[in-house]
Formats: sequence, C-alpha cells, structure tokens
Amino acid sequence: PPSPPPPAAEIREIVGTSVFLSDGARNETLIIHGENFGESVCAQPCPELRIFLFDPEQGREVECPRPGRMSDSFVWCEPPERPVWYNGALGVRIEEVSGTSGEFLGLVEYQSSCPAGERRAGTVNCEKCAPGTYRPGSTGDARCLSCTSTSAGLDPNMVTLAEGSSSASACICPRAFYEREFDRRMCFPCNVTATCVPGTTLETLVVRAGFWRNSQYTADLRACPFGEEACVGGNEVANGTLCAPNYRGPYCAVCAPGFYLSATDRCTRCTDRPVAYFVLVFGLPISLVSIVLVGYHSHL
Repeated sequence: PPSPPPPAAEIREIVGTSVFLSDGARNETLIIHGENFGESVCAQPCPELRIFLFDPEQGREVECPRPGRMSDSFVWCEPPERPVWYNGALGVRIEEVSGTSGEFLGLVEYQSSCPAGERRAGTVNCEKCAPGTYRPGSTGDARCLSCTSTSAGLDPNMVTLAEGSSSASACICPRAFYEREFDRRMCFPCNVTATCVPGTTLETLVVRAGFWRNSQYTADLRACPFGEEACVGGNEVANGTLCAPNYRGPYCAVCAPGFYLSATDRCTRCTDRPVAYFVLVFGLPISLVSIVLVGYHSHL
C-alpha cells in the first residue's frame, strides 16, 4: 500500500527578532514555532525548506531568504529588508521537499529593539526620534525621551538640533539661552550683553562689544568705561581676550605696553604723539640753550 502522506505542518506562532551587527546594520530574523517541520536540523540556507511570506493587503507572496530548521518545532528565515507586514499580521507558508506544508495567518509578536536614536513604529519598523527627543540604545523602552524631562536632569527649554539623537547630551539650550550646570543642566536667557546661538554654554558665551567679564566661568558681564573701542567682545576662550590689541586688564581699561592714555581717553601708541607735544618737550629746552648761548656771547 502507498505510504500515508506526511502530517501537515502546523504553524502556531511567529516571532520577529532584531540583531544589531557591529557595523550598525540590523539583521531581522523570523522564528516560526509549530509542529511537523521535519526531523533533522538543517542549517541555513536549508535546501529542504522554503518559507514564503504573504502580504494580505497586496495579495502577493515573497520568499523569505536563508531558511533554517532548528528542530521539528522551530524554523526560521531572514526576511527581506522591508518585510510584508499588514497591521501586524503576517501570512506564512512553509514547503518542504518531503511534501510537508502548512499555512498560517496571524499577528506577529515582534520583539525587536531599535538602534539608538530610533523608536519602534508599528510592529517592526523603526523611525528616528523627532527633534527635541532622544533614545539611548541601552534602554529597553521603545519610546523616545523628551529633552524637557526634568527627571533626567534637563531644563524644560532644551531642544535638539536634529532628529535621531541618541543621548541626553544632544539636548541643548535654544537660541537666546545659554547653559549653566548647577545640580542639573539649566538654561538661562541671554540679555543685551551677549549673543547666544543654540548650544551656547557659559564658557562659549559670546560677549557683545562694549562689555567685559572676568573669565569664561562667570555670567557677570559689565559695561566697559572706554566702550567698544577697548572692549571688542567675542569669546575669550576662542580669541584669548575680550580687549582690543592696545588695551588690556580689567574692563580693558589699561593701556598695553608702548601705549599711553591720551586726553581723548584712547590708548595711543607712544611713537604717535602729536607734533606740538614733540615741540613742547624737545623744542623748548633747545630754545632755552640757544638764548643762554646768545646772551653769553653778547657779553664777550
């Protein structure tokens, strides 16, 4: 008598997993649990096994590459880069050389984790965290965390410059604010004494011309007595000084060596003294000597 047909494969559960490789790529694997998948272990790619994925919405079927068989109860494959999912449901059909086959349509319990800077969107897809949020890769939470969360030691005004941020360090103070750290990272408004672009900290704060501060570690900005000519502004970390080349010291109110403070309250180079001053200082003594000599000769 002819041999009875092999029992039909029975698919009970489909589980999706993600494995992140060292180069950052994501390797998707579908694990299919059931019965009657075959007796022996068959390593990838298993020539005895074919697994097809069915898209209920498109009504089409694609073959899942690199199938493998772990046991009679477990088979797996690596789906295409964009698997055919529909509202979390996936159709699977299995064929074996032995004639065993089975079909299944059900919800996928997808246990993937998204890479840092991305969150899970829907059943399997990942999308970048929106600006103003971040997600570390180490967290098991599928959500992106808000930069405005004070529980993370951040200031409610903080933002990110782009999407896909992966750590709280990407959260920065917005334009017109600067960051200063006390018990947590805090944003403070800039006033007319400074310019603050997004991401400005106390150390990188740009002082406006006409103002001065003692160091990059203080927010106490003071007006200069000699104005913008002496205090050119900027950032002392980047420029080395807030003073014009011929000024230095507190408030940029001290003339540099080789300069003197003129009657117009300007540090002027010593070699640039007016001609009248030269005549007064040097011409007068010479004239007096000449007068004395003339008087001396007149008595001879």
